[in-house]
Amino acid sequence: MKKYIILSLTASAIMIGGNLVSYSAFAQEVSPAVVPEVVPETDVTKPAVGIEKRIENQQKRIDKAEEAGKITDEQAAKGEKRLTHIENKLEKAESDGKVTKNERKMLNKNLNKNSKIIHKQKKHNQ
Repeated sequence: MKKYIILSLTASAIMIGGNLVSYSAFAQEVSPAVVPEVVPETDVTKPAVGIEKRIENQQKRIDKAEEAGKITDEQAAKGEKRLTHIENKLEKAESDGKVTKNERKMLNKNLNKNSKIIHKQKKHNQ
């Protein structure tokens, strides 16, 4: 069934003795209303799967470097302590079910810093 909306109404009525002499109207077919796409809040992202993977990878790097003697036990303990701190921040960020863009940015910044520290320690102790 087609829907019509009267877009323009041209009426010319001449009343002669109370009688309507002429009347005209034009209607055009209208397409269904275009509904704008609902965009989710830009500050909300998916769960932090990538961040969890980075934490795991850094833990493996610390373990391998410690086993190979490239870092000391003390350096490994500090690296693990930093990772625990980052994990706690991640848990806090996920507590409301969402990790915002700013939270993700902060977590990645901390992981980047920790990664550089691990790299420098391994290189320095060779």
